[in-house]
Order: sequence, then structure tokens, then C-alpha cells
Amino acid sequence: MQKNILDRDIKDGVSIFCGCSNRLENIQIASRTWFKCNEVNEIVIVDWNSSQPLRLCHPKLTIVRVNGVEWKNSAHAFNLAARFTSYNKICKLDADYLVHRNFFSGHKLKENDFFAGQRTAARDENEKHIHGFLYLKRKSFFEVNGYNERIETYGWEDSDIYERLEKNGLSKKSIDLNAIYHLRHGDMERVKNAQEWWLAMEPEDLIAENKILCKENPWSKKDEMMNFEVKKKRLGSSKSKYYDCEVRNAE
Repeated sequence: MQKNILDRDIKDGVSIFCGCSNRLENIQIASRTWFKCNEVNEIVIVDWNSSQPLRLCHPKLTIVRVNGVEWKNSAHAFNLAARFTSYNKICKLDADYLVHRNFFSGHKLKENDFFAGQRTAARDENEKHIHGFLYLKRKSFFEVNGYNERIETYGWEDSDIYERLEKNGLSKKSIDLNAIYHLRHGDMERVKNAQEWWLAMEPEDLIAENKILCKENPWSKKDEMMNFEVKKKRLGSSKSKYYDCEVRNAE
């Protein structure tokens, strides 16, 4: 994929992409650290139908508002955010990840490598949540068709894409845990957008179900990502770029 969803050419540089739904306080804190990274050329945040539309202001920032959708698994939001990126190196961050200003200068991305979080490397319980971090070449992300959009509950979407990247010939590299931090918060904050029917299930059971789903019906380039109609939105003198999206092929 040599152009992004807006039909713009891909340039040399770094894009951060993120999905967010009703996590305004977290994203306000976390994004301040992202803006301080000189190597980052742009930040794309998909606002997945938050109760109050996300409003942040920065010249590197693009906010994509998706209306009339429910937050299931984060795959749809992350894939859409990645499609808006316009640089050849992309970094997926969760709304509660803080990064050191020198993070990207300390993580040199080689052609056939990707950096990802790893639960087994965590030094405490909080660091296990950094498992969802991903930094890779943009073309590598789209060669495996991004995140698995068939997953509709909590868990395994990160492990699944890591496995598919490795099967596609890439080497997984560890990240410096001293250069990234997960904001501490309770489990209720983590699952506030969850569907009621799966809140009653244990996270380990949901992860196990999703692992089986991914093994039995692997996500590939033959699968179609959720399709969107994109409209540019003008918000006065804001330095940020805003877009509205409507789903075209929702089930």
C-alpha cells in the first residue's frame, strides 16, 4: 500500500496511530509525551464514537471521528488509524501509553524487524499492559492486513498480529521498558466500553476463545477491513486536522 486512505503518498518518517473511545483523560496525558518525540512526524487518533468528541490541538495531529458505532475489539479502530498514516514507519500506541522523548531515536527500525511488547518481559503487573505496543514498517503491517477484525471481545489481537508478522519473515525485537510507561488505572477503566454479555466472562476465557478463532480462521489479505466514507471537517482555527467517518459495510 503506497498511498493512505486519503490517496496521499507515503513519505519517509514516523507516524503514531491510536484508537480511543471515552478515554479523554488518558489520551490527554499520554499524547503530551508523544508530541515531545522529535522523530515523530504525525499522530493519528481514531475517536471511536466517544460520548464527547475528542478535541486536541497540535499541528502534527489528525483526529478521525467515527460516529454511530459500538466499541467491540479495538481492531477496527486501529486498522482505520493505520490507514490514515502517511509515513513509512508506524507505531501503534494505546491511549494510556507514555513514551520517553528519545524513544524512537533509541529504537532503530531495520527492514525485517518489528518492535513489540512482551508480557514475559514485564518487571511488574503494570508493565504487562505494554504487550500491545507495536512499531514496524507500514508496508509490513499491511502485508499481513493489520489486526484481525473478526475478534470482537477482549484479548489476543496483539499476539495474533505478532505471530502473523513472524510467519511473514519478520523478527520480533524487545522494547526498552525504561522508555515507555503504562498509566495505572483499574480494570473498570479498561473495560468501560465492553459489551455486557462478555463482561461476565473471565479475561483468560475470552483470550482462549479468541486464540482458537484466530487459529481456525486466520486473518489474511483476502479478508476485507471495515469500509468507511471519509469527510474532512473544519473546526475554526484548530491546528489539528479533523475527519468524520461513517461505516459503509457494517454488519
